[in-house]
Amino acid sequence: MGGKYYGANHTHPDPFTTTYVPMFPAQDIKYLAMVAARYDWNGTAPRNRDYSIFVLTLTVPGGTYALKIKDLLKLNAVMNNVEKYKKMEKEIEKEFEKIGNTDMGKLTKALLKVMHDFDLGISLYEAEQNLSKWSELSLSDPSNQSSSITKTPCN
Repeated sequence: MGGKYYGANHTHPDPFTTTYVPMFPAQDIKYLAMVAARYDWNGTAPRNRDYSIFVLTLTVPGGTYALKIKDLLKLNAVMNNVEKYKKMEKEIEKEFEKIGNTDMGKLTKALLKVMHDFDLGISLYEAEQNLSKWSELSLSDPSNQSSSITKTPCN
């Protein structure tokens, strides 16, 4: 972490043979914020920094997902506040525990809802199976975890 690193990727093992949840936990969101905080901007003024370059991907048996920073100030408002971070972390864990570790649709919706509720300033993306195209994921009604997932193709 630090230097000129602006992204990372990782996997979570098969949810059918482990207890790993195949979606981003709070610790992954924290990692993304830490990479951005430790990036070597080499003299670039803060107002000219493009935090949308920071990305963390996750590949699981159900697909490949990515988190990106949209608004660093919003992300830092949660990451730099221990109480808010712990509350967000517990909410993600509670939702994932309720769902279990095999329903990708419900896990994705749960994460999107928490991202909205805590106004995290990040976005979630999903790659097509062949990794040739990405779509940004959102809930059709961000305040309702039961609403449908909207996929907005990326450029």
